[in-house]
Amino acid sequence: LTFLKTLCLDMPLAVIFLLLVTVYCLEEIHDSILVPFLQAAERSDDDLNEEFTYYDRSCSAYDLTTLDASDLVLQNTTSAKEAVDTYMTHGGVLFPQILPPDTVQKLRDHVVVRNSHLSELEEIEL
Repeated sequence: LTFLKTLCLDMPLAVIFLLLVTVYCLEEIHDSILVPFLQAAERSDDDLNEEFTYYDRSCSAYDLTTLDASDLVLQNTTSAKEAVDTYMTHGGVLFPQILPPDTVQKLRDHVVVRNSHLSELEEIEL
């Protein structure tokens, strides 16, 4: 009689409970992993103008590869391979003296005038 009770009552309840837990876990995986991944994979030209990566990733201070800006500055003698290596290591490079001095001065003057019309939080640092 206990075998029949187990077979007819306890086993179906255990299977239903197991299925319920499985569905809940699959739903959680779907909502927290699969949906954001699929949304990130749907790319458009508009997305490319605003996003830098195809995956959802937050950066923190632990992601910094250098605290010295001179590590990012390319010299006139830097080869293309060295520039690419620097970029791949640090995620960015600085090109010195891209603009002629008169353009730099005009840009600084513009920023100073613009900063006078902005709040302290909105100001562009020079």
